[in-house]
Amino acid sequence: GWPPILLPIRRCLAKTEDYELLVTNSVMVQEGLCVFVSCQVRYPPSSSTVFGYWFQEGANLNRDSPVATNDPNRSVQKEAQGRFHLMGRPNTQNCSLEIRDAKRSDTQVYFFRLDGAGNVKYSFGNTLSVRVTAWLETPNFQVIPTLVSGTSTQLICSLPWACEQGTPPIFSWMSPALTSLGPRTTLSSELNLIPRPQDHGTNITCQVTFPGVGVTVERTEQLVVTYAPQKLIIRASWGDDTGRGNLSSLGGSSLHIQEGESLSLVCVADSNPPAVLSWERLTERPLQLSTEELQMPRVELEDHGKYVCRAQNNLGAQEASVNLSVRSEFEDNGRVALTGVVQGAIGGAGLMALLALCFCLIYFM
Repeated sequence: GWPPILLPIRRCLAKTEDYELLVTNSVMVQEGLCVFVSCQVRYPPSSSTVFGYWFQEGANLNRDSPVATNDPNRSVQKEAQGRFHLMGRPNTQNCSLEIRDAKRSDTQVYFFRLDGAGNVKYSFGNTLSVRVTAWLETPNFQVIPTLVSGTSTQLICSLPWACEQGTPPIFSWMSPALTSLGPRTTLSSELNLIPRPQDHGTNITCQVTFPGVGVTVERTEQLVVTYAPQKLIIRASWGDDTGRGNLSSLGGSSLHIQEGESLSLVCVADSNPPAVLSWERLTERPLQLSTEELQMPRVELEDHGKYVCRAQNNLGAQEASVNLSVRSEFEDNGRVALTGVVQGAIGGAGLMALLALCFCLIYFM
């Protein structure tokens, strides 16, 4: 009785010891990405071809299809087709598994099996747990900190955490700026951008869609555009704020003020970085001020002349000017007085003539 009992036990022990699977217990991957699971298998030598199979836990070996195999005559599950790949060839010790375009439904426990025409037929007890999580990553997209208006710039949106083996992602760009597409690779897209002053503060978005799983991710950055002073305006107010106006005076404008009135000239420019504003008075009393506002509490006759506003930053400068004409406060009264003198002189001469005529009549009578 002993030999018949001991022989099967020895064979069973030998069989178990001859099979070994070296694989991690669990892996985690984000939806839409890829994961590579390193795996090595050891089994007894066989004269026939030995194939490998990855099954979902609980699968019926005779009825259910594997998710990955190197057996060309065995079909795989429809959901896993083209996404699950057994990397090792038949009769090798490589049982590594690669999952591409990972889906939430791939969150399962899997086991590995060897099967050949000979005596090598074995399902391993140690399993692989795969967990597919939601998105944690965004495209790697960085805008140059400072863009210069009119200077062409290249922006690159990339996916360094994605895998090239998966379904190629679709890149999209959204921006009000003037753009054109540049070269692209499987995991990156280049955009040619020519920023304008009006693009300062606007957003640019890189959007990436993974068609294999229907997931879209995006990243938005704000454009910082530097530009020379533009749209220079002189704002004028005079009197008791009864007179106001904007003088877009790149070519020069005229302003007529009554002597004795107050006058305020404010220089306004659109620029980034902010321009340094200054005033220069080209009159009988020349003056230079490093300020955006020029105030005159009382305008004098000698204040007439040209006033120049200058806006300057490190990218350029722009000037605007206004010609100030001052009207004398005595001008109208002087005209009235002059008229009265003339009329009085004419009236006095008439009276003297009348008196002389009367005197002559009396004398001759």
